[in-house]
Amino acid sequence: MPSGARVEGNSVLLPNGKVLVQGGSRVNNDGTTATLGADLFDPVSDSWLPPPTPGVPTPPGGAGFAKFARMYHSVALLLPDATVATAGSNPQRGTWDKHIEIYSPAYLFNADGSLATRPVITSAPLRIGYNSVAFTVQTPDALNIKSVVLVKPGSDTHAYDMEQRLVGLTFTATSGVLKVNAPPNSNLAPPGYYMLFVLNQAGVPSVARFVQVSQNPTDQPPKGTITAPTGDVTITAGQAVNFAGTASDADGSVQKYSWFFPEGTPDDSSVPSPGTIVFPTAGTYVASLTTVDDKGVNDPSPPTRTVTVQP
Repeated sequence: MPSGARVEGNSVLLPNGKVLVQGGSRVNNDGTTATLGADLFDPVSDSWLPPPTPGVPTPPGGAGFAKFARMYHSVALLLPDATVATAGSNPQRGTWDKHIEIYSPAYLFNADGSLATRPVITSAPLRIGYNSVAFTVQTPDALNIKSVVLVKPGSDTHAYDMEQRLVGLTFTATSGVLKVNAPPNSNLAPPGYYMLFVLNQAGVPSVARFVQVSQNPTDQPPKGTITAPTGDVTITAGQAVNFAGTASDADGSVQKYSWFFPEGTPDDSSVPSPGTIVFPTAGTYVASLTTVDDKGVNDPSPPTRTVTVQP
């Protein structure tokens, strides 16, 4: 059974498939009833691992204790190094907890508490496709790898993570190389960015590599260029800046231009050269140009200009 009752608790999918559950309280937003013990659920055995006991060292595979209560408006997110960041709490209106804790799962340690030896990804593709098309992951630990997984980066709010997803991938191993089969379709792995983990026979995960799962993995993204202004500018409130841009695509055509002008008038534009943009309020603003090609792929590094507006 879990270590305590939880309202507004957070759950996190770990690379090994287990679920970390932490935070929350027995009575909503009542810190005196906060549940500090973390719990692990194993979906394979459909069971909770033994809960932690206050004052007793955490057993191997246990989940341990947090130092800070995590209630309303708290978050818990899996990080690329396979740890979990927990932050925030809004126990009452106008009160915010600014502490951040890093939870290190038991899979990062040996039974004696020393750090476990982690497998290493030395190279992985930036983008992969579908239909189980194989891609190559290089690792000196290839012959000791037990599983390869894609984990969607989280998007956590109000005790609910809307983006969590773990996709196990089949693979074959030879010395130094894994041939990994891509997800069969977008129903299992919707297009987007994922953390790619490899786990060894002991269940220890690597540090992740980010990969983009795409319907068109070989498509080259467009490249946008801001031609005016030629650099960052400083103006006085109420003055205007002239903006112009262009874009190219090595294997297709540019279909969409998307300008964003924070606090500008207008504040956006969909034409290559939008012309004069007035900035009425003092501050520092970063204007950007994002372009999209005929395959729906956007420029991953949109060009920007910083506009400093003085009073």
